[in-house]
Amino acid sequence: MQEYTEQLAQQLYKVEYEQLEELVDLREEVLNGIQDGELTEEDRSRIQVLLSFDGPILSRMVELKDEASMALLKINQSRSQKNAYEQTSMQGSYFIDKRN
Repeated sequence: MQEYTEQLAQQLYKVEYEQLEELVDLREEVLNGIQDGELTEEDRSRIQVLLSFDGPILSRMVELKDEASMALLKINQSRSQKNAYEQTSMQGSYFIDKRN
């Protein structure tokens, strides 16, 4: 896990959300395993190293979340504009059927 975390941290601004999600899942598995046993001093030092990467990783997660929020906002605005245009154009339209 430490190696994977360090690799992601080195390429943090190229990382996609799937890789960060995988890291979170991996950390959760490790934490569940730790809860069952005692930690050695080496384990504690490794945990401290991993925690040092939390700030930049969390910043990247927030950045990705904000990007996704903006994309969803643009999609919703486009839908609203399209719906408004369609409603306006339908109300002002008349069909004239002229038969001879």
